[in-house]
Amino acid sequence: MDETRYQEVRAVFHEVCELSGDAYESRLSQLCGDDAQLRESVQMLVDASRDTDPNQLNPDTFNRLHPLPEIEGFRIVQLLGEGGMGTVYEAEQLQ
Repeated sequence: MDETRYQEVRAVFHEVCELSGDAYESRLSQLCGDDAQLRESVQMLVDASRDTDPNQLNPDTFNRLHPLPEIEGFRIVQLLGEGGMGTVYEAEQLQ
């Protein structure tokens, strides 16, 4: 998943994550339109957030929900944090 797609999934998730029932379905359909992949990604995040404290997700689940970016010459180890100015990752330089 590239950064643009990740931001799109994240934005839709934040729009619908606290909704339920018909309001949830209606807003999700409105925001995703015919994009089944977007809907599936958002639904997976919503399900995970409702079943688990997001801060307690194991690394495999977290990485499935939030794939790490690929940066040439580096191996991304983990997400360290996110904020208004961007996203910070721990990385190892390959060479």
